[in-house]
Amino acid sequence: MLFALAEQKPKERTPTNARGKDFKEPKQAASAFAFYSRHYRTQLKRERPNLTQLEVAKTLEAMWEAASPEEKIPFENMSLKDKERYAKQVQQQQLAQQQQLAQQQQLAQQQQLLQQQQLLATPPL
Repeated sequence: MLFALAEQKPKERTPTNARGKDFKEPKQAASAFAFYSRHYRTQLKRERPNLTQLEVAKTLEAMWEAASPEEKIPFENMSLKDKERYAKQVQQQQLAQQQQLAQQQQLAQQQQLLQQQQLLATPPL
């Protein structure tokens, strides 16, 4: 029992931020409104520098709601492309995790086989 505890290795920790989010995870896909607000935020701040962050957000929301469907199309296309990017990165991450797990299992099997061979090779007392 004591030897089993000594052989266990501590789990590797992945780097996380204060909220516990893994840095290796792909960045979430942005919405069409997020792209719209990124595009118009600087312009709005330049035109009306006295607005607070809350007022800027409310103004951008009102502008988005007032925008015609034709004006929203480029931002919706950006959002679709970003969703495709996110899906691709998630798939790549899952594949990498599966490969890493398979390598770890293979290494563990090799180590176990090596230990068994060493036990068989040692002469009895």
